[in-house]
Amino acid sequence: MAERCFVPSEANVPERLQMAFGDLVELFVKADYCLTKGGCQEFLVPSTAQTDFFDIAMGFSRCRHLGAYLKLHNPALDEVRLTTQCETKKDSHKHFPVPDIITHEPPDRTEFYEVKPNSPSGKSKGRDKIAWFQIICTDESLPYVVGRQYDPDRRVVVWDGTWFGNPAKVRLHWFSEADGLIVYELCIEASLETLAEALVKLLIRAAVAAALALLLPLIVGPAVLAQADLTSPLAEPVGPDDANAPADVAYAQLMLNGWRARNGFDPVPVDGQFASLGSAIADFQGAAGLEADGRLDLGGSTIRGLEADHFASLAQAVEAGEGLAEPTLPPEPELIAEPADEDEAPTDEVVAIDPAQVVREELQAQLDDLHAAAAELVA
Repeated sequence: MAERCFVPSEANVPERLQMAFGDLVELFVKADYCLTKGGCQEFLVPSTAQTDFFDIAMGFSRCRHLGAYLKLHNPALDEVRLTTQCETKKDSHKHFPVPDIITHEPPDRTEFYEVKPNSPSGKSKGRDKIAWFQIICTDESLPYVVGRQYDPDRRVVVWDGTWFGNPAKVRLHWFSEADGLIVYELCIEASLETLAEALVKLLIRAAVAAALALLLPLIVGPAVLAQADLTSPLAEPVGPDDANAPADVAYAQLMLNGWRARNGFDPVPVDGQFASLGSAIADFQGAAGLEADGRLDLGGSTIRGLEADHFASLAQAVEAGEGLAEPTLPPEPELIAEPADEDEAPTDEVVAIDPAQVVREELQAQLDDLHAAAAELVA
């Protein structure tokens, strides 16, 4: 099996989902960082024992959070001035350089790190942010230097299942790009020659959405994978006496092949022809306790059941990560729609986002895009 790696924007992951996934990546990096340094004392409220700062899901309090941490370990710092400067930048839609990780353990470890996607834009923004924070450290006589002691090259499985009949794994890969700069990407291991490009990118998107839904239960929860409020893209009925538009038939063939691979059946050709489809539909209907009439009606139990089974398989394939504790969020997390660190220019509006709604919208988009990909396969 071959491997290909993408940053989320390359797989057409929606911008706001990229933002939420970036927060999830930082949780993985945080867990690994603490594991490799022998444990962390995370700064949540001022205390002399808390030496590790993480800018993860802190919401609109991130400037105060940073100011309080720096003041705790640097008593001469003008906390009010620094916090005000940070807040002013935020209100003007500009970014104050709040590092993703800072550790204050003198004399051996006073360093900071930034986490970005492994794209040209992400790496450039990461280097700029590191340089900017270095200037602040110089101006404020702070002891922090770009990090060198954490030098990861980690791959953890975040999704392991079958994708329309093809065994596949998706790994989150993060590594040290330069001093203080950690970059990440998502890597697919599968028989890529058997998967159309559109289906490869859809797998990345599906893994991102499923991971967010199941690994961030405090803010999303597995319920968003239920597809009761989603609309099937099936345009016309599929059955022995129907018109059987090739795009609809190919969509059904892809969905059925996913179910068949998970249940010990041979795949059917994805050719847009109904000839091999009737018995395959009946197989699913019989297993699901439905009338085995070998057809798919618009809004009917069979197509709804196939799509629900598809999303259930995404959830079952999510992995929490090899060798890491399951990532957890700090109390009362709040994800913020900050500009993405990808190649697309985002809106400059900074607002709180609803990850559950973002994931739900993405699941609907995935169904629609899967139907479009099926149409391309048989065009």
